[in-house]
Amino acid sequence: MNNINTVTNYFIMFVLYIIGLFVYRMENKSIFFGVRLPSKHNKKDNFTKLKKQYRKNFSLSYLLLILIYILLKLKVSEVWSVVLGNLFILIGIIILSVNYYIMHKKVKLLKKSENWKVENQKEIMNDENYIMGNLYYNKNDPTLWVNKREDGRITLNYAKPVAKGFLVIIVIAFIFAFARTLSFPEIFQDREVEISENLITIEGKWGTSINKKEINKIALEKSLPMVSRRINGTTINKMKMGKFKVSNYKEVYFYIMDRTKPFVAIYTKDSKLIVINYEDISRTEELYKSLKQGEMIVK
Repeated sequence: MNNINTVTNYFIMFVLYIIGLFVYRMENKSIFFGVRLPSKHNKKDNFTKLKKQYRKNFSLSYLLLILIYILLKLKVSEVWSVVLGNLFILIGIIILSVNYYIMHKKVKLLKKSENWKVENQKEIMNDENYIMGNLYYNKNDPTLWVNKREDGRITLNYAKPVAKGFLVIIVIAFIFAFARTLSFPEIFQDREVEISENLITIEGKWGTSINKKEINKIALEKSLPMVSRRINGTTINKMKMGKFKVSNYKEVYFYIMDRTKPFVAIYTKDSKLIVINYEDISRTEELYKSLKQGEMIVK
């Protein structure tokens, strides 16, 4: 059975495919693959052939990507499948962009060879002022916000430092979001629990330590508490790691590898709760026995 992250990845890939397949329909009628056209030129037979060629090339490259993703997904762990899914979504965006750019160049060459000129009431619309036909970039234009598109929409002039900075921030945020998933294999793994004379320490990212004298109860349970919000942690499918807010508790730490399986719950006298389990139920039960023995020694 596919988990929520896998289903989400497939859904995003499907939506991305549909967007890529008909991306030219999202443009203004006077624009074809980012190239400004004289009126009614987008009805020419040449464009029908170009549309078919684009859809064919994009479909072949994108569906090959999906096939590779499915095959690789069968070979990797659940955590790595999430990382892989995010990576292939990024590659899918690149494939869409490359196919769009190739067609953009072809239409641009066609326009140049037939000497088309596109004019509005104010000026000749110059394709050289647009990156891939969409991002307005004109060093000779002193304004930041411009209203020079055929449909009258306002856009940024990305030749200006402020607009460049805005674009850089978006790119960095996107890269950071993707890079964060690369830490998942380190985060989502069975946690080692060190039981010393006075302390119980759960190792790894977002790990914690408890003084045995602070423990109120240790139990083996089946129903996880309801989380109201995340404080410093993350969740993938059946796994939950880190610190979360739960009603009636001061702090709750989750080290859950499978939320459908039993877990060890450690309750403290100051209203803290730690829950931990492993994919292997027998290992969870062994941890419970070890913790109970340590609890009895302290008492």
